[in-house]
Amino acid sequence: MKLSKELETAIIAARAGEKVVMKYFRGNFEVAKKKDDSLVTNADKESEAAIIKVLKKNFPSYNIYAEESGYEKKDSEYTWLVDPLDGTTNFARGIPYFGVSVGLVKGDEKIVAAIINPATGELFYAEKGKGAFRNGKKISVSNVTSLKDSGIGISIVAKKLSSEKYAPVYLRVMKSVAVIFSFGSISIGLCDVASGRTEARIATKSHPDDCITGTLIVEEAGGKVQLLNRTNLTFTNLGDYIATNGKIHNALMKVINNSGGKI
Repeated sequence: MKLSKELETAIIAARAGEKVVMKYFRGNFEVAKKKDDSLVTNADKESEAAIIKVLKKNFPSYNIYAEESGYEKKDSEYTWLVDPLDGTTNFARGIPYFGVSVGLVKGDEKIVAAIINPATGELFYAEKGKGAFRNGKKISVSNVTSLKDSGIGISIVAKKLSSEKYAPVYLRVMKSVAVIFSFGSISIGLCDVASGRTEARIATKSHPDDCITGTLIVEEAGGKVQLLNRTNLTFTNLGDYIATNGKIHNALMKVINNSGGKI
């Protein structure tokens, strides 16, 4: 597939972030807690700076929504979405499961996506209407059609998983599927769905930078993404959602909604 300038730029920017992240991985770095108790390191901040430098050089007029530095809004209908290190807790513990994510939207329309797992060297990317790829080879979601045979990824911290609000939902899901995974990176978890490694990902409300990019890759791989109220997940319409291979989508949605649908 011939890459557009936007997708080429997203990949180059993600590679710039990857270089920074791997400079620190399993080495010396500073760790701090943000207001929501999530972790941030100097690798996150330096990766983001490297990514933004590439984006501004190639598309100086576009908006940028970045996890650490916030929303730099200009007079443009295009917005870059930047998550410089998705899975910081894994990174900080030396676990090789984290991503660098760069995407582009035009209003609420997803345009391009590039996600790298720096520790494995896997590059996932997609462009609207052109399919999804991993290291240059086309990927697709799994063919599993039964919920009881499915592997489901979840994105939630332990204190929420055990809370009265969340526990009934996940307990019902656990009883309905073959296996539950909680790997700690939304973007890479979505790429797992896109490449057929898992059948679905369930996630609580996220920031645009760590969900919109990955869900484009899922959709271009033949999967389906929906908020639990069955509306579309977009840059301006966020909430609890599922991303699936499409074949178990309705069954999983039914299980969640019968549990109250509040994750």
